[in-house]
Amino acid sequence: HRHSVGSSRANILPSPLTLPNSLEEKKLKRRQKNRAAAQRSRQKHTEKADELHQQHEQLEQNNTALKKEIEALKEEVKYWNQMLKDHESTCPDMLTPSLPTQTPILHWLAQGQDRGIQ
Repeated sequence: HRHSVGSSRANILPSPLTLPNSLEEKKLKRRQKNRAAAQRSRQKHTEKADELHQQHEQLEQNNTALKKEIEALKEEVKYWNQMLKDHESTCPDMLTPSLPTQTPILHWLAQGQDRGIQ
């Protein structure tokens, strides 16, 4: 038994006009429920995408602020390193390390420990 070209199950099923009213109504209700469910699903996905986009924007702002803070802290470290360097060259306590491998600041800190300075 061969099917003719272009035949499909739709040709085998009775047309909606020949279905009893109760079957037609059930089919229509099922389609409506399916459309509503599909719409809810699409809406849920859209809301999730919007939420993720907002989170992304917030994270980008936080990242930018943190990068600025890092740069400011780096500048502050440079400032304090320069202050320390300037102080090391003028502070008599820091000019005579007790050990050849000890830097002036380590010597100064070690002396402070001996004096009870923390």
